[in-house]
Amino acid sequence: MKKYRNYNFDQFVTDSDFIHWVIDPDIESDKFWNQVIKQFPDKKTTINQAVLFVKSLKAVERPIPQDRLDSVWDKVTKTKERKIRLQTVWRWAAVFIILASISILIPNIRRAPEFNFAENKTDQFDQATIILPDGSVNAIPEKESEIKIASAKQIIVNKDTLSSSIPEKSEVKLIKVVMPYGQQTSLQLPDGTTVYVNAGSQLSFPVSFDGKQREVYLTGEAFFNVVKDKEHPFIVNTPDIEIVVTGTEFNVSSYSDDNFTQTVLVEGAVSVRKNELFGKRVDILPGESAFFDKESKSINTSKVDIEQYTSWIHGYIICKNDPVNEVIKKVGRYYNRDIKVMDNLSGITFSGKLDLKEDVQNVLGSIAYTSSITFETESDIIRIKN
Repeated sequence: MKKYRNYNFDQFVTDSDFIHWVIDPDIESDKFWNQVIKQFPDKKTTINQAVLFVKSLKAVERPIPQDRLDSVWDKVTKTKERKIRLQTVWRWAAVFIILASISILIPNIRRAPEFNFAENKTDQFDQATIILPDGSVNAIPEKESEIKIASAKQIIVNKDTLSSSIPEKSEVKLIKVVMPYGQQTSLQLPDGTTVYVNAGSQLSFPVSFDGKQREVYLTGEAFFNVVKDKEHPFIVNTPDIEIVVTGTEFNVSSYSDDNFTQTVLVEGAVSVRKNELFGKRVDILPGESAFFDKESKSINTSKVDIEQYTSWIHGYIICKNDPVNEVIKKVGRYYNRDIKVMDNLSGITFSGKLDLKEDVQNVLGSIAYTSSITFETESDIIRIKN
């Protein structure tokens, strides 16, 4: 640590430990560099400037666009005009070399996923659907289903086999499972990982996990029981955040009409970060939640009751002083019913266990019985009043 006492700007931006911290911070490195700042307070401004500089380069995006190379060359020529020693120019070049090498050595450095989440519009489907890599569309009429990806050419749905003509090694190899409101499925991925996909959700994944990472793409809600493989991290990409694990059980809720994305950990360990190149990683432990606020773009952690967030896979909704608005939204998704809230229900909460095997009228009756709401049904529309 003492060596940083006399460090200047150039030395910080070419120090590999410093760049590791800026690009891929963790608890240990945060602690170390905060201690450096505390021990050498006169370096705080220089460190902050170096942090901004390293982040602004974003050299880990490969390949580097030509306009960025031109910009760098302009900086180099300007430094010459200012009569800065040639050694300084080499230091600037060293920054790019170090950043590029770190982008290879650190697998956790991420760019926002290239997957087009805007195309994931569940309301375009009126029944559960599997879209295979060859473009074939297969409907699943059952309210609840089981899907197993046996191979790239064999997908089993409720014991029936679907065939795909796409070869195992095809470049186009994403399978999309769509669960509209009112339907759910349990799914076994190519690596044996089990996923429960909730109503109003879509999950896209490759026909086989051939690369260094196992990546899937989710909108809506799903519960994951991931097969352990430390050499091949499992990554759940959502429109706002990514969740990185090696083997664990957790629930992710990322509905487009909610103002949040939430990850709740049941077992193991997960890391959550925003879909940004330099997004800071947040680690959570079993019994904790990582809550991403879409407006503030912040991630907050807290202890939660796991059962409240995972009971849906067993056919229940468990509530403990939950806002009745949110409870009604979950009920509407599960039963695929148009439920309109006619009055302001803010401040009204509900506690209890809702059995989703019951008729929607009985479920809403249970909510109304213990809270100050009423409901009426007209044709296919259910109206909620205070």
